[in-house]
Amino acid sequence: MSPGSTPDSRRRPVVLAVDDEPLVLGCVSTLLEEEFEVLTAPDAASALAQLTSRPVDVVLLDLRMPGMSGEQALPRIQAMASGVPVIVLTGVNEGEVGAHCIKAGAVDFLTKPWQPERLIAAVRSALRGREPTADVLLVSNDRAGTAPLLLALEPRLHVRPINLAGAVRSTLDARVVVFDAPTEPRAVDGFVATTLLDRFPTAAFVLLVDEAAPRAEWKFLRVAARAILAKPCPLENLLESVADLLGPRGSSLPRPSLPPAVVETIHLMTSKYGDILEVADMAKAIHLSPSQLAHAFKKALGMPVMAYLKAIRFVIARRLLIETDDKAEVISHHVGYEDSSSFSRAFSRAFGLSPSDYREKFGRG
Repeated sequence: MSPGSTPDSRRRPVVLAVDDEPLVLGCVSTLLEEEFEVLTAPDAASALAQLTSRPVDVVLLDLRMPGMSGEQALPRIQAMASGVPVIVLTGVNEGEVGAHCIKAGAVDFLTKPWQPERLIAAVRSALRGREPTADVLLVSNDRAGTAPLLLALEPRLHVRPINLAGAVRSTLDARVVVFDAPTEPRAVDGFVATTLLDRFPTAAFVLLVDEAAPRAEWKFLRVAARAILAKPCPLENLLESVADLLGPRGSSLPRPSLPPAVVETIHLMTSKYGDILEVADMAKAIHLSPSQLAHAFKKALGMPVMAYLKAIRFVIARRLLIETDDKAEVISHHVGYEDSSSFSRAFSRAFGLSPSDYREKFGRG
């Protein structure tokens, strides 16, 4: 059987674990050997050599290794063993790199030390050809309003934003489902609500709801939800609820204390992301000097004001590429770019893929 073909039912699937730590390789072998045949490699070069000599069904790839890193090895593995799923193994502070590897083609990433059942489930999921389990599924039709939550979660967790229609059809498993209930009273009826609960039977639900909406509209989700938060919900409160429901996996989530000036600025960004916005304009709107706003923003979120605005715009653009058939030119104007060429260049620098390639890789089938 060639690399990437369907595992033969007459043999055990083969897992290749690549890590420079013998203890990690030993733990992986012990956990998986009952169900899978486990091969090990102490570095990327050895792993590539093994891929040329025998079939492999799943690769577990460490990021930090001497010589060739996991990030460097990932595209080589994909070129050599097309179709073989790669699960990236990251350190506790490497979630952002792990998320980048997902965008580059890895099917999942696990943070060390992982839970044994999580590793086994990830390998089984990869073999089934299904989407990996998400730590958080963010169900919302409001692409802009939920962008700050996605930006806070994405560097540290496997989080998937999806609209309501997509969630009802999704084959993705999730640990936590954050459901941003539409403000229209009849937008989610009992059938849709119960469908979501049936679709994600083991997930912990966080319900974001407009308290002005009739309570009867949300009775099914209200009963099942582990947390109910009124909109607009402070980002720090929402992060705290998600972290608590994730348990140890949520321990790395930030617990920011955002000053009112930063909260107001983020609201301005999410409501006017398509407009021409400069630091001076935003500072004037919240009655601060540009330097005061820049200092407050950097202290609270660790990044410049304009970098955060750009990140929000790209969150929205990514969802539009995945969830709609809008042309890049339309999307570029929607998120505040004057022309599609400048948007495409900026997008490609950020994600390593052009907008069209991103849509082809992650968009609707």
